Amino acid sequence: HGWRMALFLSMGALVLGAAISAIAVWRFKPASMQSVSRLAVPLPTGERLPVVQTPVLAISPDGSRIAFVSLREGKRQIYLRPFDSAESKVIPGTEGAEYPFFSPDGKWLGFAAAGKLMRISMDGGSPLAICDAPNPRGVSWGGNGTIVFAPNYGNAGLSQVSAGGGKPQTITTRD
Repeated sequence: HGWRMALFLSMGALVLGAAISAIAVWRFKPASMQSVSRLAVPLPTGERLPVVQTPVLAISPDGSRIAFVSLREGKRQIYLRPFDSAESKVIPGTEGAEYPFFSPDGKWLGFAAAGKLMRISMDGGSPLAICDAPNPRGVSWGGNGTIVFAPNYGNAGLSQVSAGGGKPQTITTRD
């Protein structure tokens, strides 16, 4: 009888151990791997990316579209391409533009042109001047409605301005 009891207890321990192992594996399984996405954005016929020292593209905050500067017949303009479309469309009023950047909600696209920071609604309309910026760098549109940027290449610091427009205020200076 003793060996039957030992066999019974061993089998019970084995079943219990297997159940605990299965629960542990199920409970602590690694998170599923995210898939890798790749995207090709062919330029419209006759277009090419300009050779500039500023960014030529921006991805919307929700990741649904890309804005990019393209050069055609010596004229720069910004194109918009939704990721669910194979077609890019020019954004009217962005002639001479560079340095595209989106508002945090993605409803506006900012850019530099003609010595100014500009913004244009993604619903259409004419571009609106935000402020003077002769050669801006490092533009960032914050969630509080403030745009921070370096107004000139090699400038002594950063400035901020309301996204609605106004005079930039210096917020940092270099030693």
